[in-house]
Amino acid sequence: MARILVHWKPPPEGLIKLNVEDSFLEDGFRLGASGVLRGHEGNWIAGFTHFGNGGDALLAKLRAIQLGIATCYDLGYTHFICESDCLEAIDLILNVTNASLHVYAFVLLEISDALHHGTINLVHITREQNICADFMAKKDAHSASSAY
Repeated sequence: MARILVHWKPPPEGLIKLNVEDSFLEDGFRLGASGVLRGHEGNWIAGFTHFGNGGDALLAKLRAIQLGIATCYDLGYTHFICESDCLEAIDLILNVTNASLHVYAFVLLEISDALHHGTINLVHITREQNICADFMAKKDAHSASSAY
């Protein structure tokens, strides 16, 4: 059986890449969200982690994207690639017809607004391509703090 090695790929020169990930622990209703910003040579620019309570796995995924975009904007980046291994969240963000009726309207509307203030390409990737952000999110769901 052949094994295909899949790994993170750097963005084109002149862009940064944001990889976001989440973790949700059902037994304690705790969520973690994290992200990693890297340049075209793979250099670390910044990262963030966030701890929260309540919600569900979808909220954790949306929060990771929301906080990642906000972190990029806070650092002055408005043109970037945002990668997530959650196709459900990306499809919901890009194809929601009436976000105000969704249970997570507050997050969807904030993300939608942010997408109109810059050039952000939301991309679905495999979990293996997102291993750094995945590690951070799982670690943060088990902690009780957030950091940049």
